[in-house]
Amino acid sequence: MRRSRLLWIFLTCVAIHQGTVADEIPAKKPITFDTVYGPHATLNPFRHPTPRFQWLPDGAHLLQTHRGQYTKVHAKTGDSSPLFDPTQLAQGLESLSDIDESTARKLANKSHLKFNPAYDAVLIPHTDRLYFAKLDGSFACRLTDAAGTAELAQFGPHGESVAFVRDNDLYTVDLATQAEQRLTTDGSQLIRNGKADWVYWEEVFHRQFRTFWYSGDGAQIVYLQFNDTPVAPFSIPNNVPDTQRIHEMRYPKAGTANPLVQVGIASLADATVRWVDLSAYPPEDRLVVRAGWLPDHQTVYLFLQNRAQTWLDLLVVDPSSTTPRRLFRETTAAWVNNLAPPHFLADGSFLWESERSGWRHLYHYTADGQLRRAVSAGPWEVSEVHFVDEPAGDVYFSAAKKSHLEDHLYRVSLDSGKPVQLTTADGSHRIRFSPSGGGYLDTHSSLERPPTTEIYNSDGQRIRELHKTDTSDLNEYQWSTHKTVSIETGDGGTLDGSLMLPADFDASRQYPIWIKVYGGPHYPTIRNRWTKTHRLFDEVLATSGIVILRVDPRSASGSSAQSAWTAYRRLGVNELRDLEHAIDWLKSKSWVDPQRIGLGGHSYGGFLTAFALTHSQSFAAGIAGAPVTDWRNYDTIYTERYMNTPAANPAGYDETSVVKAAKNLHGRLLLLHGMLDDNVHLQNTTQLVNALQRADKDFELMLYPRAKHGIHGAHYTRTTYNFIIKTMLPEQTPSQLQD
Repeated sequence: MRRSRLLWIFLTCVAIHQGTVADEIPAKKPITFDTVYGPHATLNPFRHPTPRFQWLPDGAHLLQTHRGQYTKVHAKTGDSSPLFDPTQLAQGLESLSDIDESTARKLANKSHLKFNPAYDAVLIPHTDRLYFAKLDGSFACRLTDAAGTAELAQFGPHGESVAFVRDNDLYTVDLATQAEQRLTTDGSQLIRNGKADWVYWEEVFHRQFRTFWYSGDGAQIVYLQFNDTPVAPFSIPNNVPDTQRIHEMRYPKAGTANPLVQVGIASLADATVRWVDLSAYPPEDRLVVRAGWLPDHQTVYLFLQNRAQTWLDLLVVDPSSTTPRRLFRETTAAWVNNLAPPHFLADGSFLWESERSGWRHLYHYTADGQLRRAVSAGPWEVSEVHFVDEPAGDVYFSAAKKSHLEDHLYRVSLDSGKPVQLTTADGSHRIRFSPSGGGYLDTHSSLERPPTTEIYNSDGQRIRELHKTDTSDLNEYQWSTHKTVSIETGDGGTLDGSLMLPADFDASRQYPIWIKVYGGPHYPTIRNRWTKTHRLFDEVLATSGIVILRVDPRSASGSSAQSAWTAYRRLGVNELRDLEHAIDWLKSKSWVDPQRIGLGGHSYGGFLTAFALTHSQSFAAGIAGAPVTDWRNYDTIYTERYMNTPAANPAGYDETSVVKAAKNLHGRLLLLHGMLDDNVHLQNTTQLVNALQRADKDFELMLYPRAKHGIHGAHYTRTTYNFIIKTMLPEQTPSQLQD
């Protein structure tokens, strides 16, 4: 009896002690809707921005840009100092008669400045004019005076001149004399010189309007001219103002006329233009998707494709002639992507990136277009060439060789040999080589490790750390369990996914599942890299008791070109099959509620969501943001790359149409669309709404009158959150539903 009493006293003391210790350790905060999106939110996706580093021309210093500050950093020692004193720059600007003290100060402290090649001066746009100023304040001038906005300004290669576009004509201005020179005279609303039209801006030049390029000696400019006359107009009404406003754009839908494109070569010495003779390529069936200069500064190269993009020709234009010469034609088993520009070597030969084997690899060609050898090969893909050390005969490139979920840096001999991996840390690596190739920056992270930036020499030896993201403040929150998963399909394949489980996950319970997808060809979302503070919406859902699965269909996985080709001429069909494979995998887990599986996505993911809910009965609910609902509605260059034209592939367009399948809607659907969307037009959602109403189908719709293709804001976030909660967790009534 005495022993039992002593034991009871001992256990009681232990319990009290443990309770005291527990009381001293603050409980971790849950990540709720209010934590991230409430009026007093404490978490946001921009909480830990990584500084941007780039090499300065001397190869010994770096430019660090962080929170609007520009810092010059010695690469080896780490010694740093401000790149310039904004006060001095402001004083230089203030010396001009049309810039007052307050304006000068604001311009000098802008967070995005355009530096000249020597990084001792800047180009500043202000009130439709261009200004040039030395960073030390010793000189400033106004470069342009004429009416009209000077846009897309670009320094010449030696900083001796600036080229720009005004009213769709191309100009240059000499920095020494401020003398302006007009290179083209036919610019108009329909003819653009050196500035891409909408479809080329969106689908070819990755949302960059500038389509003019200086020669290496600064004496010439090659540019593209776009003629939108044959392209059908499309009107987008803005009904928010009292007086309706109409935005009219030229938008070529699949199967309709494309802009006509020509290539001009302008001489800065006499302002003359030579037109490249492209008569061998029918104007209505050609795309000019890249232009540039060979190292001789005289010869232009061009990438030309047919509109179906089943081939790509590499052309060169000799200075003595305007007639191009074809070096070779690139083809694959499906479409041909416009990859990187050629990497020219001293002997005139060049490295060429190609997906002809089904994987993206490097090939070495002679100057006249004859294949020497494949520099890389195998069931993996090269992602970027960084540097070629010609004396050593080595090529440095990034590739997904170790795993297609992460990029690493490799070195391989131009002549022979096996690639050598230089980066060692698990995860994804972003590499930037110094101008001389003596070293490189490596910014790397993994799913569990935030970004770190380090400097290495070219042999992969670490010199020092530049920046390490401190996320210790995130430890006060209760995070979900987040991991990548490999999902086996019924046909012997695998899908890449990432699973987010609630922090208090209990395998004895059954959870609703919300699947997030994008799914566009060769556009992966699953990678071994840091995403914690970029997926806070997922964390909010997980705190609510929902499991989040992000998954890439095989065509979107980025594992190979040949995996992307499975979507050819049938966008959505095989992607949906892969989503259903993912659902089969989920249903094999005892903790999954098979009756509560939802799907959501935006843009291509919106299309795939709408397609899934009209072509499958596997989903209880879906949110389709800005969806393409019939590929006949989308633009030529993107759509025809994958689907060809409606005339050439009518069955494919019918098979992939959401509108034509509206009567088969299964599950609860929320449609979201920006009414000013100039990319995926509201017409897509309007056509689907009409078809759903005619089929007497229930659905929900939310339109955003001021939004374009991207939709943001508190209302949008709350709307999507509430829909997911009420369809996946109907027993809950979040406060947001009552707002």
